[in-house]
Amino acid sequence: MSIDEALNRLLSGTGLTYSMPNSSTITVQRVGAGSSVVLDPVRVESGENAQRPDGPGVGYVATRSMSGLKIDQPILETPQSISVVTRQQMDDQAVQSTRQALRYTPGVFSDPRPLNGLSDTNMLVRGFTPDQYQDGLKLIIGNFGYTQIDPYLLDRIEVIRGPASVLYGQGTPGGIVALTSKRPTDQPLHEVMAQAGTYNLFSAGFDVGGPIDAEGKFLYRVTGVGKYAGSQVDFSNSRRFAIAPAFTWKPDAATSLTILGQLQRDNGPAFNGFVPARGTVLFNANGQIPTSLYVGDPNLNDYSRTVAQIGYTFDHRFDDVWAARQNFRYQNLFASDNSLYANGLQANQQILNRYAFSDIESLNTITVDNQVTAKFATGPVSHSFLLGLDYQWNTNRQTSASNFGAPPLNLFAPVYWQSIIPPAFNPTSTYTSARLRQEQVGLYAEDVLKFGGLSLVLGGRQDWVSSTTDDYLRPTTSNKFDQAFTYRAAVDYLFDNGIAPYFSYTTSFAPTAGLDFSGNPFMPTTGQQYEIGIKYRPTSFNGFFTAAAYNLTQQNVLTTDPLHPGFSVQTGEIRVRGIELEARASLTDNIDLIGSYTYTDALTTRSNAVTANIWGTPIQQQGQPVNGVPQQMASLWSTYKFTTGSVTGLGLGGGVRYIGPQPGDTVNSFIVPGFTLFDAVMSYDLGAVMPKLQGASIQVNASNLFDTQYVASCVNANFCSYGLRRNVYATLKYKW
Repeated sequence: MSIDEALNRLLSGTGLTYSMPNSSTITVQRVGAGSSVVLDPVRVESGENAQRPDGPGVGYVATRSMSGLKIDQPILETPQSISVVTRQQMDDQAVQSTRQALRYTPGVFSDPRPLNGLSDTNMLVRGFTPDQYQDGLKLIIGNFGYTQIDPYLLDRIEVIRGPASVLYGQGTPGGIVALTSKRPTDQPLHEVMAQAGTYNLFSAGFDVGGPIDAEGKFLYRVTGVGKYAGSQVDFSNSRRFAIAPAFTWKPDAATSLTILGQLQRDNGPAFNGFVPARGTVLFNANGQIPTSLYVGDPNLNDYSRTVAQIGYTFDHRFDDVWAARQNFRYQNLFASDNSLYANGLQANQQILNRYAFSDIESLNTITVDNQVTAKFATGPVSHSFLLGLDYQWNTNRQTSASNFGAPPLNLFAPVYWQSIIPPAFNPTSTYTSARLRQEQVGLYAEDVLKFGGLSLVLGGRQDWVSSTTDDYLRPTTSNKFDQAFTYRAAVDYLFDNGIAPYFSYTTSFAPTAGLDFSGNPFMPTTGQQYEIGIKYRPTSFNGFFTAAAYNLTQQNVLTTDPLHPGFSVQTGEIRVRGIELEARASLTDNIDLIGSYTYTDALTTRSNAVTANIWGTPIQQQGQPVNGVPQQMASLWSTYKFTTGSVTGLGLGGGVRYIGPQPGDTVNSFIVPGFTLFDAVMSYDLGAVMPKLQGASIQVNASNLFDTQYVASCVNANFCSYGLRRNVYATLKYKW
């Protein structure tokens, strides 16, 4: 039963009634003789509903997931590293992107390019760029055509660390980021919000939903957000409009169909703030480059993106054993970019060369995942068996042009509004005019066997990937076909006290574009990981604790062909080892807590590449730490809400984030210093002091509270990215 149903049943005929001053406190009172009590409408979402595998979680803790094993499974009994960012955490931290939502997640370097405001593709999980999934289906991206789902449209964000090919197909071995859209609720839900902040941020949104009919067979939800935002970088304003309607039909208790739609339009600069190392992390005789410097020009400064998608999730249970699910989505993405980009610092370390760039990209994708599950027993062993067949199709049409005759920029006395000739799409300037078509079919099976507290997970998958590239400049057509088998074996044991140690071995693959000197297509990269860990869920409070250690290796990495300059061979290898700790707890109705620690040892173990360091000396890449991966990261966040006394309704909180030093280039010739940042939040429930304002709240967030100036990361000596300066947001919400 829901909380409402259970309390009404318990108190029926007793002469008692109840009210709920907050989500976990119930006040029971006697109904006076000859009087009646009329309660205000109270929206209650029970812990069980909130802890659905696609639900928002309770406080800062989510206990179930479908992303790790593609079946509804307690995270405690899933032998894999999984972190879940709940809806409350996103609200408390006023996150503006997926990257920001993952700042306090172990194993994730979420902000190496924090000024790329319209992209979430630069984050690292265990040293690798993760693929992103939304509602169980991959968000396929192009070169400049990439999605960025606004976090206001999401109920939760999960990070599945380690290779995930056994269930999801091609992907990098570090893991995946799984986004879950807000879905219709069986209880009425109404929210409006407005937000204003630093750099002329203005945002407004709404989130409404609930049952359409009295029986609850038809549910709906519509979420929308509009945003205008500036940046610490000059001439870098962006605009966003997004709306996500959803509809659920439940004809009976065994069947459910949820239709999910989304339309999002973004305008703004594609990339901001790439500046040289000299003048940021390295000495420059001309001074320090300002954090507000824009290396482009307002005359050529436009990136636009429109993403439209429609899909559904269909579930049906045939009986106590068999069930089926199908997830489907069609997405259309159109993006265009007209910008100036940095192209190296001149010898005087003052003048930056630039080039003009134009790009038009259209991406269409279809993704579908069919699953059949069976729950049965063979003697004392219970089975949760999964058989799946998924399919991905996408076509990407891209045209790109460049003009290297763009005027340079004086970094310390910039002159803007210059006369700039945009690149023309003609045979002289155009360097890409192509269409890529790719199809992937994956057949997978998994069995979760349980005997007492022991769980054994066995899974295997076969993938077939074909691609066709039409190069309209040459013109040529090339075809490529890859296939791979990946698998997983894992075991955990759940003790009665809530402790669950586990061990897993899993593999991955990812296709590699290009040809070697002999004209042979490159093989997919492969990855393997050993992981050992322990999880703990206490029974005395709402908490979850995890610790994991792993060894991850990726082979078939491209490296320089020693016999044929300008070509590559696949003899490279990267090895990543690490330790990750995480604590999440909603200790009482007042206190929420997140803590994490990450140690990552990422090393290029095999490579033929030789790269000049910042002094021009050739250095062998083999044996060097992987560029841009901090060895240590740590974070702590906590909030406290006052529920008694004169300060009832007040909430205070804050956090600290530490990112350790990292290599600035592939041969470790300079180091990007570590940095420590502080965040803070203060909120007030206005209804706690003024009953007429019940449901209204105001919240103020500050990230990088002390305005620390730092460099987030560097690709090499020519491309570094400043970190975000202090940002302050004020949010007003009203729920009813």
